[in-house]
Order: sequence, then structure tokens, then C-alpha cells
Amino acid sequence: MLSDIATNFARTRLPPETTAPQWTNGALRFADTFTAELPGDTTAPCPYDLPKDDQGTVPVPLASFRASRSVRNALWSWAVTTEHANPRLISFSRAGAGLLNLSPDVFLADKQATADVWSGCRRLPGSRPWAHCYGGHQFGQWADQLGDGRAISLGEVPGTDGSGGSSRWD
Repeated sequence: MLSDIATNFARTRLPPETTAPQWTNGALRFADTFTAELPGDTTAPCPYDLPKDDQGTVPVPLASFRASRSVRNALWSWAVTTEHANPRLISFSRAGAGLLNLSPDVFLADKQATADVWSGCRRLPGSRPWAHCYGGHQFGQWADQLGDGRAISLGEVPGTDGSGGSSRWD
């Protein structure tokens, strides 16, 4: 039993990709400009590029992606989302869908699949989640690094800026 615990600790289970048709038809095309062009945390490799076993795990400890730590000389770290019990779609932004060049119908076609995808329980094909590093002032003093990431970005998607121009969204 102890060896099972040690084995599980030494591996990270990645959330499976969604199989919902409205999210697997290429509706969102991911770009990696942010993670390719800006310095990233080198503590752990990109888990989405590693070989996975038949249970979707990679040979890197989960603590590499979730443990609190100092991140130096980097703007982002690879992240692994957490599966949640019973995520629900409560609402979505039609305007936000438009910025991603998505029809609102995509969100409504299967509300449970949408909740699974946007909560991080299922990955979108091609997504490689990361978290931004941040620092700042706290109680009137420079507090250096306040955390090793913010809410997880599920990926970077080219879209529109709402006025006819192009933009990138995460």
C-alpha cells in the first residue's frame, strides 16, 4: 500500500480531453505565443508534452505543479487543473463567446460538457494550461512574489478585439 502511495505521488494525472462534439470540432484553436515567447518556470516540464500511460498520468510529481514555491525569473508556470465534483454551467457571456469567435449555441449544446471543459475537469483538445506568476504591494510594502500563479489559464486563443481587429485571449 505504501508503494502505491509513493507511486501515485510520483506521477500526475492529467484531466482527460473532452469528447463532447461541440468542443472537439476545432471550434477553438490554441496558440502558444505567450508560453513560447515569455520566460517560464523551469521547475517542471510541460506535462502536456510528456508521454502518458493508459490512465493519463505523466512521470512528474503533482507537487511540481501544485506546491507553493518561489518562482524566479519567470512569468508563468505550467499548471494542471483540478477535477471538481458536479460542475454546473450557471451562465456565460454571449459577448465573450463572440470575442472567441464562438456561437453561443456551442455553450448551450451540452451544458454539462461546457461546465466540464470550463471548470477544468476536461481539457480542450490542444490546450496547455498555465498560471501567471504575480507579485506586488501588500500592507503598503513591496511583498515580492505573492503567489506562484493566479487562476489557471486554459490556453491562448486568437480571437477578435470586439471592434473588428484581432486579439489573443487566455
